Amino acid sequence: MRSTEASATMPADTRAAGANGVRRDRTELLFAGDDTSAVDAFHARTTWGRTLDRGLSSRIRAFLSEPALREIVSRSRNEHRDAESIALPEAQLGELTLQQALLRRRSLASDAAPRDGAVGVDDLAAILKYSYGVLGERRLGETVPVQRLRACPSAGALYPLEIYPVVMDVTGLAPGVYHYDAVAHALSCLRREDARAAMPGFDLQPEFKAQASVVFVVTAVLLRSMAKYLDRGYRFVMNEAGALSQNLHLTAMARGLPGCVWGGFCDGDVAAYVGADGAREIVVLGFVVGKRSSHGKATS
Repeated sequence: MRSTEASATMPADTRAAGANGVRRDRTELLFAGDDTSAVDAFHARTTWGRTLDRGLSSRIRAFLSEPALREIVSRSRNEHRDAESIALPEAQLGELTLQQALLRRRSLASDAAPRDGAVGVDDLAAILKYSYGVLGERRLGETVPVQRLRACPSAGALYPLEIYPVVMDVTGLAPGVYHYDAVAHALSCLRREDARAAMPGFDLQPEFKAQASVVFVVTAVLLRSMAKYLDRGYRFVMNEAGALSQNLHLTAMARGLPGCVWGGFCDGDVAAYVGADGAREIVVLGFVVGKRSSHGKATS
């Protein structure tokens, strides 16, 4: 009886012995039968060694030396010239410190606090500006176009990401689908509609559908990065998406708004909804922002 009680209180061994005596993680054993060949092949194609191959080296040299390629880099954004352009205000994040934002950050879906404070266009403007907007510039030479620098780090300053705010309940802005022009700090109105009802995938996650005021659909134009870095560029795109995700979390929290990354969607449906083709421009994540609590405060 004593030995049984002792074994019950001891932590379970997380490793198990294989046929050759090598101990393996139980997690590894659980998925041992899965086919990971596609992931293994992708990882191998995006791996760099101690020296770069000739093709990749020539690509990078061209981007660093060709004025025409620098011109392309300086214009790295989607443009919707036929759409109505709506200038955004120069709203601020307020006085919340970075430490306070990190300590207070919680996902929208896990936040049970009652929230009824409306999200305004100032909130939208501040989140976009300080997550992926232009915050500075630099010139590397007299004949080289000015390079605009965003709020988010980007490999080679290529900025392959695009943000489509899907507005459901934002004071001062009609519901619908928009595109953020980071250089102009403006929205292009792609269409006005009841986005809460039309947004694909929300029926599968009713907590988001009920709480969302706006969904930032983030896409990636892969060739902006891969044109310079080839297959490795895909990794850089995902690195940038992760940095943008954190920016969205912290800027939303600075405005007193809860947010949450949304990944449970059908890629093709959401891409089509915002006008991306799903091949050259793919959806990489969604970010849902909800209403602030009655105690939440923000400074415009």
